[in-house]
Amino acid sequence: MVKLATALCMGLLLVGAASALAVGTSATSDNPGEPDANLVCVPPLVCPLGAQIESEPPCGPNYVDNFNGGCNSTPAVFTDLRCNTVCGMAGTFLNGAVQTRDTDWYRATMPPGAWTFQGRSDGFTLRLFVLTAVCPTTVLSTLSSPSCVQSGVLNVGGGPAYFFAGSDAFSGVPCESPYVISWTGLPDCGAVPVEEATWGSVKNTYR
Repeated sequence: MVKLATALCMGLLLVGAASALAVGTSATSDNPGEPDANLVCVPPLVCPLGAQIESEPPCGPNYVDNFNGGCNSTPAVFTDLRCNTVCGMAGTFLNGAVQTRDTDWYRATMPPGAWTFQGRSDGFTLRLFVLTAVCPTTVLSTLSSPSCVQSGVLNVGGGPAYFFAGSDAFSGVPCESPYVISWTGLPDCGAVPVEEATWGSVKNTYR
């Protein structure tokens, strides 16, 4: 949940960013037809019932990620994916005087075939990466998506892979800003289509 390595942050963040742009219909904007990157969704983003919950402690000043900071942590730590949908929280904070973002790293061994990875956020621009399953890692693909807009899809092949979700920005995003990410090719989480969980109930249940 600290910054990606300099090469990742500085040189590669814009790859594929434009592919996710679309007009959100779940919230209003001061500029109709142009998504607001930090818009709060109306109605709010919901966590599908049965989804895997990230369950990381909230970030904050000088937070040290020993939970799922991936290749940014020492030792490297990941959240192992058990099913195809995850509800997580992102945010930014000060680490000393350095603006820092919460980055969440997931890992899975994908079955043979061609699969996809995508997500949606509430209140911030979401950044997603597909990465090689080794530290130091290499970016395979990446995109960003404004708040309240379902992202485009990142293609994922079979075999081990790392996945990154977090804020595209390094400042201005409150900790515990929610996102939902999903994959094809992983077991279904068993969500009930007619019922969804609010973020308040998620936090009450898992914290």
